[in-house]
Amino acid sequence: MDKKNRIYYLVNQLNADAISKEEYLEFLSLVAKAENKKYFDEVLVKDLAHIKVESKQEPARRVRRNPKFFRFVAAASILVLIVAGLFFLNPTSSNDLIYTTYNGETKKITLPDDSRVSLNANSELVWSSSDQSVREVRLKGEAFFDVQKVEGSSFLVHSNDLTIQVLGTSFNVKNRNGKEEIYLEEGKLQVFNQNDKSDGVTLSSGESAFVLDKTHKITKSTDQKFADQSKWKDGVLKFTNTPVKEILEQVEAIYGVQLALDDEELNDRPMDFALPYTNWELVSEGLALALGKNLIRHDDYYELN
Repeated sequence: MDKKNRIYYLVNQLNADAISKEEYLEFLSLVAKAENKKYFDEVLVKDLAHIKVESKQEPARRVRRNPKFFRFVAAASILVLIVAGLFFLNPTSSNDLIYTTYNGETKKITLPDDSRVSLNANSELVWSSSDQSVREVRLKGEAFFDVQKVEGSSFLVHSNDLTIQVLGTSFNVKNRNGKEEIYLEEGKLQVFNQNDKSDGVTLSSGESAFVLDKTHKITKSTDQKFADQSKWKDGVLKFTNTPVKEILEQVEAIYGVQLALDDEELNDRPMDFALPYTNWELVSEGLALALGKNLIRHDDYYELN
């Protein structure tokens, strides 16, 4: 494979979130050499032209913007900066692996330690492990973890104000709209408040924990609703005895939409609700039917009345 084709291959690997550590280091090495700039420029022109053609042929489809691709576009013209570590946005480093999802998208991930992760829509997971004795990830959004047990190596999940210490287990972590929730399906977890190490709980199988909005204290729970809400990983949006307002907030976070409900009393009413985790059109119709409302689309939001 000649140099130009190799560069094109590495760019595609990067945009597909499939680049390995060795390939990424090779990518940095190629970018750092001024004589390769013409190849990178040529690759970028092709990719940009491809995006323009797609947008003309399919005007009704919204083209997703890949943040990595646009970071790469900027970096291609400033080769020194990318080598200095600005290719991945702070606070990540050049050794980090970043996984992202968009509206209504889920992704199955196998981490370098063979742990498996299901990443829910509009979420970001950063693997940042340079020490074999500690494996660390940072989460924005929601993910279900099936952690591979490694002798002598702990696994930490950092989620906003919480740190979750794992030995080998399956659990769901949600960090959306200022709320943090953890459901432990199997195994054992220790959950700590990053700002107050004395505030911590230990969870056993079937237990959950959440952070209270007002006190920011971690609270344990055995409420079935937390277990049901983790069913998204199996392709089901399921809510049990959950206030309508909370259901709407979670649907908004998953599909990147805004919903307006004209019935204030309905907001606080607990509801059982289950639908296949599918495209927004079907989910929105099912939601409107369950609430006994009509769904009206406006320019930048949906109204339920």
